[in-house]
Amino acid sequence: MALSHSGLESKPLIFPVKTVGELMITVERINHYTYSVVVKRFSTGETLLNVPLDPMDNTCAGTVSADETVMRELSTYLSDHLGTKEFLISSVKEIPGFTPIEESKVCDRVRIAKRADLFAQTTLILDEHKELVAELDATYKFVIDEESLLEGFDEPTMRYRELCAFLDGHAKFTPEKMLEYKEESIYGMKARFKNNHVRPFVLVHRENNQIYGTLRVLYAGDKNAYLSDEAVNQEILPGKSGFLLAYLMNKVCQSSLLMNQENLFIIAAKDRVSDYEKIGLQKSLPGVNAQMRFEAPKPVMTAIKGKLMTRPRGYSLSADPVKPKKEEEPTLGKVVP
Repeated sequence: MALSHSGLESKPLIFPVKTVGELMITVERINHYTYSVVVKRFSTGETLLNVPLDPMDNTCAGTVSADETVMRELSTYLSDHLGTKEFLISSVKEIPGFTPIEESKVCDRVRIAKRADLFAQTTLILDEHKELVAELDATYKFVIDEESLLEGFDEPTMRYRELCAFLDGHAKFTPEKMLEYKEESIYGMKARFKNNHVRPFVLVHRENNQIYGTLRVLYAGDKNAYLSDEAVNQEILPGKSGFLLAYLMNKVCQSSLLMNQENLFIIAAKDRVSDYEKIGLQKSLPGVNAQMRFEAPKPVMTAIKGKLMTRPRGYSLSADPVKPKKEEEPTLGKVVP
């Protein structure tokens, strides 16, 4: 079901439907870039559960709770059709097929923290270097929407190519993850920032407008968010990767992007796990039942990703409307515990 990256868009995807009594489980297309796995009631069409998808990151993450039968069938549907990185936060203690993140043997680098605690811990670190923080603030700014990200570019393709090159050069992830960036088309990179479930948090030089850091926020349902594509140009402060991580996380914690999110989780870079732990990201969080499963991508996720990496018929990057700015300016405000 994979599609060619260079060819034109194929026929619309048809997603499998699984029935559970009066309920159905399927993939719902919100728009060209945005998809969710949903549990709906047949009689009314009411959506009971929603698991947002981030196909370009091979991820699904959501906050879900239901009876044992529904959770079991949801787990089976995800495994049969989506695969990849699956995160569920639930009041259900044991989700069939899933493992608590602190017990995972497949990936032991998932870390989680309360946003308010992460903000407090990183603030302590930054307060020890106030002059350095002031210099960074004066030199760089953060943008939190696509319109701001594309400011100064008559041709959006150039900005997306810059993003591709930045991640390829500065995201020090696993070889498999880095291969994703190398193989990604310009349309795929664009899709990373047009998914309605995802918001960018990008560090940009105030004068030359070049990208020096990235982070993406996947809203994983009620009060939870999964962070990905964390990368900072280490040439900003050579040898201070931990400080730069603290700076990035401190700023995103107090940004408007996360004002309604209480719990944040992320996969730590393989050779920098200690940096994440020093700023307060840990294997488990009391009172938060976060579970995960890592599998190879399955046909539906592969097909969606392939579609996003394929040029739609008659499509032009420059003609595609960007996500509008939020009414508020992308400034940093006081964190609300």
